[in-house]
Amino acid sequence: MTAIRKKFESTLNQTYKIRVDENNAVEVKLTKIDRSDRSERFDCFTLMFEVAPGTPPLPDNTYLLEHEAFGKRPTFLSPTPLMDPRNPGHYYYEAVFNIFLEDEVPPESGAQKGES
Repeated sequence: MTAIRKKFESTLNQTYKIRVDENNAVEVKLTKIDRSDRSERFDCFTLMFEVAPGTPPLPDNTYLLEHEAFGKRPTFLSPTPLMDPRNPGHYYYEAVFNIFLEDEVPPESGAQKGES
């Protein structure tokens, strides 16, 4: 697990801001961290941010994601429909991370840490 994922996990269910421009931001809540993809060489996880109902979705883009524990971090966000018949038109923002674990060597390679 990378330090980045640990930091996100420590902020689960906390509020973030998506900086739209210098003067405008959308508040979202980190509600889920999904680590469904398994890899020995990458830390792969998806963040899901809940947005208030009725908030118009932003287009897929890289935004500054703000939190007091992180500061500002450029993050590609994509609005994703909830597919909940009780909440038509409701969505969340999704951010997918695939972080290379450069310090780890898979056991089957036979190489020692730091060798290529």
